[in-house]
Amino acid sequence: MNFNFSLDKVLKVRNIREDQALNDFLKARKKKEQIRLKLQDKREEQEKLYKFIRDNDLALDTVVQSRGFILNNRDKINGIQSELKSQKKEVNKKKKKYIEKQKKRKSIDKLREKEFEDFNKNLLKLEQKEIDDIAQKRGNTSGV
Repeated sequence: MNFNFSLDKVLKVRNIREDQALNDFLKARKKKEQIRLKLQDKREEQEKLYKFIRDNDLALDTVVQSRGFILNNRDKINGIQSELKSQKKEVNKKKKKYIEKQKKRKSIDKLREKEFEDFNKNLLKLEQKEIDDIAQKRGNTSGV
């Protein structure tokens, strides 16, 4: 007698969906990290430029050009910050979706475990009944 779970196909589908949700979550988190590193690079670039201007005696036209570059870089930093904020929301959304899929899969897993326990209990009862029948038959034949 073999254990056969009636919702096995559903469990397989839920496992696949959970894996897909986990993959989507990990991709979103990786993208967030890439954006964070890009932002960090831009900020470091900005700081280096500030330091360069402070440490060097520059001509007026070079300072004006540097100021234009600083403003442009600041706009890029603001854009990257906005992108990072948006990506954090996306990561949270993907994480919630993954957790939801995980809960759905776990509910089917628990059903499977319960059915398997019931199957084993019934199997043990059947085996015990057979053992009792054998013992009873031996008792009847030895007593004759």
